[in-house]
Amino acid sequence: MGGYNYLWNDGNTSQNRAGLGASSYRVTATDANGCVSNIEQLILTQPERTDWTITGNANTNPGTQFIGTTDLKDLVFKTNGVERMRINANGKITSPEININKIITSRITSPDTAIHIGDSSLVFSTTNDFLYNDGKGVNKGVGIGLGAEGHSNYSVCVGFSSDAGDKITAGTITSQIAIGNRVKALGDQSMVIGTGTYLGANNTLPNYLVNNTPNSLMIGFNSNIPTIFVSQSSGLYTTGKVGIGNPSSYPGNYSLYVTGGILTEKIKIAVNGAVNWSD
Repeated sequence: MGGYNYLWNDGNTSQNRAGLGASSYRVTATDANGCVSNIEQLILTQPERTDWTITGNANTNPGTQFIGTTDLKDLVFKTNGVERMRINANGKITSPEININKIITSRITSPDTAIHIGDSSLVFSTTNDFLYNDGKGVNKGVGIGLGAEGHSNYSVCVGFSSDAGDKITAGTITSQIAIGNRVKALGDQSMVIGTGTYLGANNTLPNYLVNNTPNSLMIGFNSNIPTIFVSQSSGLYTTGKVGIGNPSSYPGNYSLYVTGGILTEKIKIAVNGAVNWSD
C-alpha cells in the first residue's frame, strides 16, 4: 500500500505544516488508489499584535504607538552595525554622514542656526552676515561668497570680501547691490560692480571701491574709483547723468561727462527729434 499525496489550498504539498499565520486552510489527501479524503475547512486566528512588524503596520494610533523613546535617551539608527543617524533627546538630528540626492521644499527656515551647502561655499546664516539678521528679525539681506555680507533690507552681495549696506544704517538705508571683490554699496538703493584693489607692501590691506551715492551705479575694476558712474534721475520720465573717468563734478544739464579725453574714429552731432537726427 502506497503513501498519500497532499495538496493545500495555498499550493503547499507537505504533510505537516508549521508557522502558519491567521487564515483559512483546507487540505486534500489522495492515496495510491486515487481515493480522496474529505477534510473540513480549518480556520486559524491569532491575538492582536502589540509589536511592530517588518512588513508594515495598519490601524495604528500615533499618540500611543510610535518608534522612539519615552525617556531622555537618544534614538539611534544603524545599518551593518554602524550608526548612521541619531535623533538626540533634545530633538536635534545628527549623522556622521548624510547623502541626499534631492530636496524639494517650498521653504527652508533656520531661526538661529546656519545651513551649509557643499563645502560651505553657500551658507545661509542669521549670525555670520551671510543671511543677515540683526537679532530682531528686521534687517535681512543675502550674501553669496566668502566675506560677502548683505546687511540691510533687500540687499544682495555676491563676491568676495564685499558689503551691501552696513550694520549701522541697515534699518534706514536699504536695497543695495554689490557684485564683485572688495566692493561696497553703502548708499540707499545704490549699486556697485567691479573689483577694488589692495594697499600695503605685500598687498594685504583691501582698498575698496565704494558707492555712497543713493540711487546710483558705479563700475570699476582694480581701483578704488569708478570708471563709469551713473547718477540718479530726477524722477518719472527723466534720466540721470553718466560719468566716464570719474569726473569731480557734473555742471550743467548734460547727460555725459568724460575726463581724460576721447579717442574715436567718427563722431556725429545731430539735432534731437529731427529726421535721422540730421546735422
